[in-house]
Amino acid sequence: MISDDNVRLALLNAGRHKHKNNHRHKKLRYIKANANSYMLTAKQWAENFEPSKHRRIKINDGISAKKRTIIVPTVKEIVVQHMITNVLQDIVTPSMYEHSYASIPGRGLHKAAKTVKRWIYNDHAATKYCLKLDIKKFFDSVDQEVLLSRLRKVIRDDKYFEYLEKVVHTTDEGIPLGFTTSQWFANFLLTELDHKIKEEWHVKYYVRFMDDMVLFGSNKRELHKIRLVIAEYLEKELHLQLKSNWQLFFMNSVRSRKKKGHFLDFLGFKFYRNHVGLRRKLALKIQRKAKRISKKGRATIRDARQMVTYAGFVKIADCHRWFEEHVLKFVSIKRLRKKISNYDRKHYKGGVAYVV
Repeated sequence: MISDDNVRLALLNAGRHKHKNNHRHKKLRYIKANANSYMLTAKQWAENFEPSKHRRIKINDGISAKKRTIIVPTVKEIVVQHMITNVLQDIVTPSMYEHSYASIPGRGLHKAAKTVKRWIYNDHAATKYCLKLDIKKFFDSVDQEVLLSRLRKVIRDDKYFEYLEKVVHTTDEGIPLGFTTSQWFANFLLTELDHKIKEEWHVKYYVRFMDDMVLFGSNKRELHKIRLVIAEYLEKELHLQLKSNWQLFFMNSVRSRKKKGHFLDFLGFKFYRNHVGLRRKLALKIQRKAKRISKKGRATIRDARQMVTYAGFVKIADCHRWFEEHVLKFVSIKRLRKKISNYDRKHYKGGVAYVV
């Protein structure tokens, strides 16, 4: 964990995608640009690591803009957490389910959406019905002792395990939303469930994005049975509960005249049998952002990054005509990409680049 290579990687990763102008982001960018001179300091932070007192803030998180309360880690904690997760990642990734996508390098939201689109387009029979589930107050409800006991089975180094305990016990209950480590803890905790769904309960098509689960099947009754088994497993083994707003429905086509069925609302998209659209709130958000940039006359680097990210959604959805009419008439994605490229060359020169 405190090897030179891992410390340097943590210092570089801690400053990735920190583009805001607040003190914390500026400090992390500075550390990233001067990683070599912070090597010894970072090791001392790790050796003397103790969780800090934190303030909680409310944010509008993700595409759905859900209200969440997160804990804001200090600069020192962010660096040490990256040192911890670099090691944890190598330990737990090999056992992870291939279609678990949240917060795992090389995967992510867009790849998850492409996978779901391919399944429902290419195998109508096995995706006839869709079961959508998520876990009630997942991060806040994680049983710390259950998590640590499971981690103990794969972590044999006592000193390293002490770091994991300190991070987990930062809060009195649950795992702290806002910490890099929490995303890895969450994925690790649900990995066994993933394999049971696929290998024991034989669900052909199943995808998970953090605690949001989507299962497809040809038999509605079988999916109901699997829902009950999942709920029982969560309560008995992990002391967690499914939300009561689960959905089980027939996958319909946007072009069908039948009233029977529904679309899948997942990851900011509306998945139909033969069409993928954007969630209305997301579409309006993209459209308004483009108009604001046009009105200002000049995009900031943050504007550019947001619009390029939004363009990635459009590549998956079947809404290119809408994108041309309501977005591209106000902004040029090509120019915004060039702006980002020029900014990165200017601010991340000297061999300090984004770590992939």
